[in-house]
Amino acid sequence: MTGNASKRGKDPVIYGFLAGVLGVVGDEIVHWVAVYFNIARSTTGHYLSQLMFPHQPVVLSKLLLGEFTHFFAGGIMGLALLLIFFVSGSRFGVTKGIGLGLALWVLHVAIIPNLISPRPYIYRTFNEALVDMGAHLAWGAITALFILYIFFKQSDRLIKDAAKSANICLWKKLTNNIIKGRFFIRLKR
Repeated sequence: MTGNASKRGKDPVIYGFLAGVLGVVGDEIVHWVAVYFNIARSTTGHYLSQLMFPHQPVVLSKLLLGEFTHFFAGGIMGLALLLIFFVSGSRFGVTKGIGLGLALWVLHVAIIPNLISPRPYIYRTFNEALVDMGAHLAWGAITALFILYIFFKQSDRLIKDAAKSANICLWKKLTNNIIKGRFFIRLKR
């Protein structure tokens, strides 16, 4: 993390929570697109409202409470991802975010329903489980990218810098070989 992030007014708690909430926006987009195209029947808001109010129909007020719970939980998990970055560094940050998203998916689909009831009334269909996995991947990537953008130096954002340095090195080798009359590139090992 840059040493002067807090001096610039970037409070880790606020921005970590905001990163998680932005990740949930991506998660919700994946879910609602899947519902719109009939790939899945419900969103995480439906699912959470059924966990909170079992055996009751999902009406708008309960759906909104489920969505609020989803956004709140996503914000808290954004703080957890920020803590992971502070402890382990920003290297492979997007991979760490996706890994946390997948771990949360396992918790959300397999563990939580069975903690509530050994034979849960609420279950996910195969398509809903896959959509939910994709949504958690999106959450992890979006949350990690936002945290990396806000808190870490540009030199720590490995994807962008690695691609840039690779392109510059390739361009230099290509132009040097063309100037010298060679039309192939030898890579050093």
